[in-house]
Amino acid sequence: MALTPQSQLRLWLIQTLGDLGGSAERRSALRAMAKAFQDQFTDDDWRSPPKRPFETNWEDRTSFERGEMVREGLLLPMQKAGRGRWALTEQGWTLHRQVSR
Repeated sequence: MALTPQSQLRLWLIQTLGDLGGSAERRSALRAMAKAFQDQFTDDDWRSPPKRPFETNWEDRTSFERGEMVREGLLLPMQKAGRGRWALTEQGWTLHRQVSR
């Protein structure tokens, strides 16, 4: 079974952060994302990557996607959001409104 596409993880993260008021600590965001989308993750998503056996594939890949989202202006960089905190920018809120209709 394949892993969930990065583009889907991105949308789920945007939805989750918006539902949490726009920002959350990394662990809280991932916990909320797991609860909201648990039935949509694949079996491969729930496995652990060899280099990070303490988390699931989807958690590792969502963290990677978060970095891409910072570079694209959807999430605030750590210096502005706070260490370990993930936060939407105005552009991120715009995408949240689009995907939450």
